[in-house]
Amino acid sequence: MTLDTTRKLLSSVDRGRVAAGGRDIGGLLATAPPPVVSELRRVVDQVQRDASDDYGRGFAEALEMVLAGFTREREHGHQVAADRDLIHARRHWRELLAAIEGGTVRPRKLAEALGVPESTVSKALDGLESAGFIEPAGTAADRRGRPRRLTLRARVALGQATSEPVAPIRSVVASVVDCVASLADRHRGSRHELAARMARTLGPELGATALAAFVDALHDSALGHLEPDDAIVATGLEHQRLLEACLAAALREDRELPQLAALAAERPLVVRATHDHWDVLVARRGWPGVSVVRDDDLGRAPALLPHGYQVLYESPILAVHDQRDDAFRFVIDRAERRLVLTPGVDREPPPGFDALDTRAVFEAAA
Repeated sequence: MTLDTTRKLLSSVDRGRVAAGGRDIGGLLATAPPPVVSELRRVVDQVQRDASDDYGRGFAEALEMVLAGFTREREHGHQVAADRDLIHARRHWRELLAAIEGGTVRPRKLAEALGVPESTVSKALDGLESAGFIEPAGTAADRRGRPRRLTLRARVALGQATSEPVAPIRSVVASVVDCVASLADRHRGSRHELAARMARTLGPELGATALAAFVDALHDSALGHLEPDDAIVATGLEHQRLLEACLAAALREDRELPQLAALAAERPLVVRATHDHWDVLVARRGWPGVSVVRDDDLGRAPALLPHGYQVLYESPILAVHDQRDDAFRFVIDRAERRLVLTPGVDREPPPGFDALDTRAVFEAAA
């Protein structure tokens, strides 16, 4: 692939060729020098100007986000590489950082651990603090006697210094993640709003594929540059894939699901869901008093909700979405008990909800 080929594909009126040009961008970014990245930006700017419909404009916007994410990821990588080289170049810096990370934090103890004079350690610590790799961890009357701790910048550089080299294509994967996270930043309240945005931008099939690729990238890339709220959305997306796999396995293996059966036996159970598998599962198990409520049911849901029901949300993000939306909140407010599936026992549920571990709920009976 070449820059000229990519430019021709992106300028085509045929969507298949345009999509091929978009795919070529990933390959170019994996090996391209900085001038090519700058030229790619100009090409994408022209695509944005020439776009005549929502698809074209959305596609160009996605390409721009990928380029912006790649640039930021590369700058971040250059900074980490520079920090790593600096740590290796300065005497005792690497050993001191490793010792502090291991729990030795006071200068005297550090000097004993390294077998060097305390004055040498104090000088090196001053250099590390000036460079932004360590910070005071407490107060002490003697400034030189106070304990230190690593900064996040030092932890990142130290991790890179001890890990295997990362393939160039990894940066491209991370930039695509950054692209989707940028969309998530606008729709962090609901995974479903994000999915709708991706479907409008890329079409229903490619939008779903992009979300799946995003989840795969969570396992393949270091995502330290994601903001906390974006990470929440990412966790929600990962949970959706886990839930889909659990539902499919329960149907395929015709599992009894005793936890859900016990809930259904206690009082009427309303499952607030988006996946089609729920309808099939409830019908197959024949649980009495169990109903599935989707977004398109909510207009008539008040008449469908039984007296004294408990509600089970398929994900924390869907529960938070309904809590924040006046049109949906009545499903939560009227429930006698509120439950939500979470991706693990260590994940806190939204306020007012009891958590159920997704894997435990759907595991096969012993």
